[in-house]
Amino acid sequence: EWVSDCAESASSERVEEVQALPGPVDLHAFPIWNPNALTELVGNNPGVHQRLLEKFLVNAERQLAAIAAAADSDECTALADVAHTLKSAARSVGALRLGERSQCLETAGRAGDTQQCRALAAGLAGELAAATGAIQEHLKSLAVLP
Repeated sequence: EWVSDCAESASSERVEEVQALPGPVDLHAFPIWNPNALTELVGNNPGVHQRLLEKFLVNAERQLAAIAAAADSDECTALADVAHTLKSAARSVGALRLGERSQCLETAGRAGDTQQCRALAAGLAGELAAATGAIQEHLKSLAVLP
C-alpha cells in the first residue's frame, strides 16, 4: 500500500475516510517517471513494457477527462474513485509525480474538499503531459531493440 504525506486516517471506525493534511506536498520531490519501475514489477521484458505503457497512456487520458468532469461538477466521490485508479496505474508504470498528484486528489475527494479538488485537477494535465513525454521517449528506445 502506498503511503503519502498528504493523507492520514480520519476515523478509526472507517479506515477508507481520509482528510487532507494542512501542509502542501512538494510534487517536485517526486521524479516525473522512473524507467525502472516496470522492470521491478514484471521483469526485463520490453514487449510487456511496451504494451503496459501504451495501455497506461490511453487509460490515463480517459481518467484525466473523467477527473476534470468530476471536478467541474463538484463530484468529489467520483473524482476520488478515478484518482485512486489513476494513482495505482501511474505508480505501477513509474509515473511517480502523476501518482502523487493523484493521491492528493483522491485524499481531497474523500475529504469532500471541492476547492482542493479543483486546484489539484487543474494541474493534472500538466503532470500527465510530462509523464507522457518521458514514456514516449522510452517507447521509442524500445522500438529499436532487437
